[in-house]
Amino acid sequence: MRPFFEYPTLSESNYGWLVQYKKTTLSVTVNNKAEKFISKDAAARYLKLKLRSFIGDYKIIDVKESKIDNNYISLEISLHKYNDKIDIYYGRVSLTVNSAVSYSQNDRVYKLTMSIAGSENQILRFIKDDIDLMVEALAEDYYSLSDLQTQESLKGT
Repeated sequence: MRPFFEYPTLSESNYGWLVQYKKTTLSVTVNNKAEKFISKDAAARYLKLKLRSFIGDYKIIDVKESKIDNNYISLEISLHKYNDKIDIYYGRVSLTVNSAVSYSQNDRVYKLTMSIAGSENQILRFIKDDIDLMVEALAEDYYSLSDLQTQESLKGT
């Protein structure tokens, strides 16, 4: 679920926390079949790289540093083998952002999910392409919300 900017006030009230908290904790889950193509650590490194490129404001912190004032980003990669005769895999890649514990207003979970299918030779590229698209969508929403909040603060002065 993403903000719907046709209704800017509603988007800001439901997803304003994306911009409000700059620190975020990252978690990555990769199932056994997906581990064949990308490890949990490699997926985390790739996601961090993409987040830094597109949303420079976000500071990814370690779970040990986590407090109640940071958002939570999770990436889940789940693959299954189609059958034993051909090397085709299918599954999904999901990116979820949850608001900080200290955020007390109405909030919605920000979630993007993409289905994926391909051969052994294609699947890693497809996983990375899906991560790229999801981070780009998150960045677009992040900066649109940031602009909304800036406009609101200018109206208030």
